Amino acid sequence: MASKPATPTIIDLVQASNATCRMLLYGLCRHDQTRAKALKLLADLEGERGLFAEQPRNGVQRGVKRKAEEDLQLCQRCGEPFSEGVNKYKECYFHDGDLEADYESGVWADHDETTHGPIDTEENREDYPEGFDWSCCDKPGDEPGCKVGHHHSLADLSKKGKYSLDTDSVIGADEVDDSDDYDEEEGEDEGVDE
Repeated sequence: MASKPATPTIIDLVQASNATCRMLLYGLCRHDQTRAKALKLLADLEGERGLFAEQPRNGVQRGVKRKAEEDLQLCQRCGEPFSEGVNKYKECYFHDGDLEADYESGVWADHDETTHGPIDTEENREDYPEGFDWSCCDKPGDEPGCKVGHHHSLADLSKKGKYSLDTDSVIGADEVDDSDDYDEEEGEDEGVDE
């Protein structure tokens, strides 16, 4: 009896060929909401790369150095684009907990789960983050991250061969000291919770 093929993982997506990724993106973007998210992410990535910068009349961009496409990454922690070449400590603000429904939030005052459906859904987390609290800090879902550290790319995950967060380089965001005490050469940035 033949065994079932393994279920693909996030690592399989990261390691997929460009052609496969384009087909996946095309399939996903047939849905309006997913397409809108993909287009926003494209604008963020292209903006980070400087490709949507104002062009002079002759079409030649002067004085703006473009980042190499392969250098631009998407942070798995905060979701922001970043360049590996300038991935400095204290640039990634993120939450390491889960969004939990805050049923007492005013956002849900007129929400009847029988009529409008359940509150605790992925769609509501994205559309109404203020109606959820982070389990890591009890702050509303639309608050900036409570942890800070380096950006981590999905490419980092595929090199490790597993999907996990590196919490060794994390401190509480309210404990950020903007002094130059952090030694980037030695990589000493111990994790500290709030």
